[in-house]
Amino acid sequence: MHLMIRVLGKTQDLSQCLRRKNQNIIRAIGLIRAVLRNINHMRADGWDGLFEEVKTFCLKRNIIVPNMEDTIPIRGRSRCRGATLVSYYHHFHHGIFNVVLDQILAELNNRFLERSTQLFIFIACLDPSNYFANFDENKLVELAQLLTSLSMIVYS
Repeated sequence: MHLMIRVLGKTQDLSQCLRRKNQNIIRAIGLIRAVLRNINHMRADGWDGLFEEVKTFCLKRNIIVPNMEDTIPIRGRSRCRGATLVSYYHHFHHGIFNVVLDQILAELNNRFLERSTQLFIFIACLDPSNYFANFDENKLVELAQLLTSLSMIVYS
């Protein structure tokens, strides 16, 4: 529950931005990059803080916190069939925490490929709103180079 609250907190702005009909592409792409950066940072450095938060929560409500050094069989295997044993720490940190964050990162990377987001940034500079406020010659040159390289691939 605490993990999901943290993850949803990091993705809330992006989710709201993507639900709007009149989206600011530049803002959405910035949010995508920020979410990817935040989730990666959470994966690298967020375990200890989350674990302390969960322990405090459990202690306040008299919920038993298992000894992290004790072992349990890998999920889906019974003890009597020679299952591999892992510590609770390994199970929670590597089997749940890292797996959840890796799945979120993979989903975001699959939905928002780097080349696609670059293309959106390039096209956004042609947006006529606010008297072409996002106009950028360098981005147009990069767009032309990208389109040229794509046409070479198609015709070869």
